Amino acid sequence: MKVFFISHGFPPMRHSGTFRSEAFVRYLPEFGIEPIVFTANEVVSFPIYDAGRADHSVDAAITPKVIRCNWRNERPEHTGVREVLAQGLRFPLVNTLVVQIQRSIFAASVGEYALRCVRSFSPSVIYASSPPVDTIVLARYLSIKTGLPYICDLRDPWTYFYTSKYRSYLDFLLERAYERWVLKNAAWVISNTEQAKRQLTHRVGIKASNIHVIPNGYDPKEFEQPSRTAALEHNHFNIVYTGLLSPFVPQSRATSRAMIKCLLGLDYRPVDCNQNHRSPYFFLRGLSLLVDRHPTLRQRIRCHFVGAFDSLLLAQLNSFEFPEMLQVHDAMTQADANEICKAADLLLLLQLSMKVGGKAECAAVPGKLFNYLRTGVPILAPMEDNDAAEIIRVRRAGYVCPPEDVNGIAFHLEHEFNDWQESQGRMNRDHPVPDAVGEFDRRSLTGRLAGLLESAAIKGQGL
Repeated sequence: MKVFFISHGFPPMRHSGTFRSEAFVRYLPEFGIEPIVFTANEVVSFPIYDAGRADHSVDAAITPKVIRCNWRNERPEHTGVREVLAQGLRFPLVNTLVVQIQRSIFAASVGEYALRCVRSFSPSVIYASSPPVDTIVLARYLSIKTGLPYICDLRDPWTYFYTSKYRSYLDFLLERAYERWVLKNAAWVISNTEQAKRQLTHRVGIKASNIHVIPNGYDPKEFEQPSRTAALEHNHFNIVYTGLLSPFVPQSRATSRAMIKCLLGLDYRPVDCNQNHRSPYFFLRGLSLLVDRHPTLRQRIRCHFVGAFDSLLLAQLNSFEFPEMLQVHDAMTQADANEICKAADLLLLLQLSMKVGGKAECAAVPGKLFNYLRTGVPILAPMEDNDAAEIIRVRRAGYVCPPEDVNGIAFHLEHEFNDWQESQGRMNRDHPVPDAVGEFDRRSLTGRLAGLLESAAIKGQGL
């Protein structure tokens, strides 16, 4: 059986959206499914997430068929139409209509080439990984033209993405209706968290029976690769964080203009996101509080932050009152990141806080959590109650406290430090891999996708 696998990002392009697709394509052949990858060939600049994988080479054994298409240049150049569309972007309601028209233009142009590929390779089902939404729109277009069933895998929410802003509340409703139309015609919809599934069911209007949750996970191959990471010093209690961080930005009071726009339903944001909770600010306050109570810990604890950080964040880290306690490492390969995490005594996990309608509703789980779990090292997660927190609690993989609970952070740090000290340091401290972590093995997760692809193909035969 063949699947036409649409993913905007795919190696050698590497960013947070490619890891899931790469793993699925690597392991699908083990389940008797041959993926035909249809991807963009334009170079896109993304920040390096999850400790970076920019220096990995493409795994030639992943798939023999990768079709690359310039998604930009394939769009027809109707200058006059484009100028009219660009003008429409300035107005509420028209803005979203214009975006949807542009998606249709994209689907028709790139879809012509994709359609030739589908007819050449004769797949049984179409799979689309989103974002960008263009992939799902393209899958829908191909399904209409060929009659093939399609599956939509939402790595992030569509309408309720945490940075989404609409010109007006009506624009939001129009986009949500468009999302509902595209997704309700899919054979299956895949979300990667339970909260995202609830959001799709209760807010977008997709039947719960048509949604399946396949979480992100860890790739066992990445734990088998050799690492060049220098070992951490075992005479220190080492805390490690890998991946993306947000700089701390003081919350400002809303201006009168912003309040008027809010009353009129303009510049509407369906998700209220607090990015400060993914900042190290509150964690460092908790660490500072612990050192104030026990000054000798200043020489015993080291915090390692691994990733590609911007200048503002680096300045905030450098301004910490005990600079010798912090070490900033450049982005590194996943194999190296795994090694430094395995050598740690405590792993730090931070997450954005999200609210919809004033209710906590975080539909995302940091991808690094699953690599953290695989190491067996305890996790400290200052975050609001969400799917990530539940995963940690259920598996007794660490400690969860409110994101701004400085005293709670200090308490858990002290508890873990004392446990480490009683064990006479990391050399004698064993971190066995929990049995329950196997469910997040990318190979196992791909098996679940394979089952959905097969059932979708059967659905398609019955049409």
